[in-house]
Amino acid sequence: MSKNSERRGGSKDSVGAYAVQCRECSKWRLIPSKEEFETIRQNFIEDPWFCHKKPGVSHGDPGDLEYDKTRDLGY
Repeated sequence: MSKNSERRGGSKDSVGAYAVQCRECSKWRLIPSKEEFETIRQNFIEDPWFCHKKPGVSHGDPGDLEYDKTRDLGY
């Protein structure tokens, strides 16, 4: 185990949450697991993600995360 992973409590995965952006309304929705996120990511071009794919959620609901433009890296 590396010193960096030891500082993070032994976890090799330093991501605290996984989220995907709705193709239609651009709101961010939390995804419950890394595995589900990776499946969505791998298929995003052929199968874009929409809010209604998360049970009980629609475009009218507030986003799960707010995009902080002050943290934009300016690419």
